[in-house]
Amino acid sequence: DSGFRIVALSSRPSNLRGRQGIIVIDEAAFHEQLDELLKAALAMLIWGGKVRVISTHDGDDNPFNTLIGDIRAGRQGGSIHRITFREAVSEGLFRRVCLRTGKEWSEASEQAWMASVYKFYGAGASEELDCIPANGGGAWLSRALIESRMSADTPVLRLTCKEGYELLSDEVRFRETQD
Repeated sequence: DSGFRIVALSSRPSNLRGRQGIIVIDEAAFHEQLDELLKAALAMLIWGGKVRVISTHDGDDNPFNTLIGDIRAGRQGGSIHRITFREAVSEGLFRRVCLRTGKEWSEASEQAWMASVYKFYGAGASEELDCIPANGGGAWLSRALIESRMSADTPVLRLTCKEGYELLSDEVRFRETQD
């Protein structure tokens, strides 16, 4: 007996209050009260606990993706561990599946299995397998995609223009921005 115990709770935030230990919030993007659940779970950190938030995406416009963005921007403490399906397979996921199912592993069977999984997910594969949130706000490039490509090393350039600049001809505006 290790002295540890596993307690499965519903996702009602009040169920976490007063508890200690390691909290795992699974499929966080699909929790209706994720903000409140996180608030209750983060209290564990005061007592030396850990909080792990695990999820696939549920579009790009939800509290889970806001949390990811806040961590990346340094507004929220934490670390992000992004693991795509292809990375999991390259780390041995299919070999483990073969061990569990009694099948013999081969490169060809692994490739066929991966193709079948992607085919099964169809249009949802990018979100469910490749960690790319679906576009929920109607934008051509989602905020999540743009933020995932951002770098703190890229300079931000700003141009302040005089009033009426937008009314100038394209040629004049082009010349003024070449400096």
